[in-house]
Amino acid sequence: AYAAAGVSCVAIGTPLVGDKVEIVGKSGEVEYTEKMTVLRDCWESTSFALEELQANPDCVAQEKASMATRKTPYIHAVIPAPQPQWDIGPSAPKVAVMREEGSNGDREMCSSFRLAGFQPW
Repeated sequence: AYAAAGVSCVAIGTPLVGDKVEIVGKSGEVEYTEKMTVLRDCWESTSFALEELQANPDCVAQEKASMATRKTPYIHAVIPAPQPQWDIGPSAPKVAVMREEGSNGDREMCSSFRLAGFQPW
């Protein structure tokens, strides 16, 4: 669909079910495999080390221990699309704004792109 619209696109990943991350090299072979939870704990270790210096260490240890049993809640919400304040037209460039779990700012980013004349999705 991207090529038909004249947009270059390179797939950089696909979601996997379960506690697994695989990195496939240019050869098409899996070059790295690790549990997602191991990688997450490595990523979070710096945040926890800083937090131990700023907060009650017992609370930090409790939060760190809870990471092993956390589950992503199923959330189903119907959010009505806001009515645009101006028509930017179908020829405006389209841009995708991705939101990672635990992050925010996607709505602000969409608003900024819209103000700049893009069609944010």
